[in-house]
Amino acid sequence: MAADPAGLRAEFDAVIGVVLAEEDLSWPDVPALAGVAGRAGRDGIHTEAMGYLAGRAAERRPGAPGSHVVSRRGREPAPQASGDTVSVLALAREIAEAVPDPELPMLTLADLGILRGVSAYGERVIVSLTPTYSGCPALAEMRGDLARRLAAAGLQTEVRTVLSPAWSSDWITAAGRCKLAAAGIAPPGPAPHRGGPVPLALSPARRDVACPRCGAPGAEQTAACSGTACKALYRCAACREPFEYVKEI
Repeated sequence: MAADPAGLRAEFDAVIGVVLAEEDLSWPDVPALAGVAGRAGRDGIHTEAMGYLAGRAAERRPGAPGSHVVSRRGREPAPQASGDTVSVLALAREIAEAVPDPELPMLTLADLGILRGVSAYGERVIVSLTPTYSGCPALAEMRGDLARRLAAAGLQTEVRTVLSPAWSSDWITAAGRCKLAAAGIAPPGPAPHRGGPVPLALSPARRDVACPRCGAPGAEQTAACSGTACKALYRCAACREPFEYVKEI
């Protein structure tokens, strides 16, 4: 059965009016919104305008439950200078640095180098993370674990994802590399540094990987991916033991 557009429009306007009143916002001047006027919708109120209003509402309440801010520039509010705030930030950083990687539990966020910053904004603590890979499934677990630990410490926090600059395996600390080797996982070699387009190589990557168990060089790659996409599987030419290698990126 087809719906009556006129009847739905009246109900829609009523609901939106309540939301705008709660947020102390007004209906947008649609013709003033670039690229919106004349692009479908009825009476000049389009989905673009609703997106504008939603964005303004989010700006009013950036720390609302369930909010998630993604930053591409890594900009953070300047930390507050009071003694209490400094103590809170030190506690938050200590907690954040100790959160383990769910895929490589011998490493922490500090070992991986993905903890980008801890700062204060009013009563909230802002913690910024950079994913090792943009589509890494472990990031959601890291964020959730971090948020739970900070909340358990009584901190009002917001976890942000910073995408630029992109993470590099060179950010793994020396302590983190030692932990990988101690767990039988070969740490990554130097990451490639390219300033332009990334070439697409059709042949397998050639690496001189040393065995983390006996130290013999010249291990043979047996699989491009291991337990996770960020690791490859190798076999030592000397002791014949298989081991994982964290790919450089």
